[in-house]
Amino acid sequence: MAEGSWGAISWLTDRKPKTSNEFQNRTGLCFYFCEGKTLNRTDVPAVYASLANTDFISLYSTQQPWDDLADSLAYFMMEQKLNTKYIINTMQGKSYDPIAKINNPFYADKLKYLKNFLSKPNIIYP
Repeated sequence: MAEGSWGAISWLTDRKPKTSNEFQNRTGLCFYFCEGKTLNRTDVPAVYASLANTDFISLYSTQQPWDDLADSLAYFMMEQKLNTKYIINTMQGKSYDPIAKINNPFYADKLKYLKNFLSKPNIIYP
């Protein structure tokens, strides 16, 4: 990941996060074409508890830098522009609030990056 890039904050490669962001069952997550492979329901609370100790904002953002940026930007805009609440209920008596993570110390470098990125007058994408 190039120095100063979004990916450099959390990632070693395009598929491997920095050691501080690795957690049990991260590689077992599947979002598309899972062929019956699912996370055991009893593991869900522990996965979200582990996620809370990383700088990833969502489980989807743990898969690759592009998903990380997309979800981070989406939740940031929801919080900043829409004042949205979004709570994930694990159905085992636990919940996870990705929007609250925006102001968490774990997320400080990403928040700084997003604010800097969005302050540029000439953003052109793609």
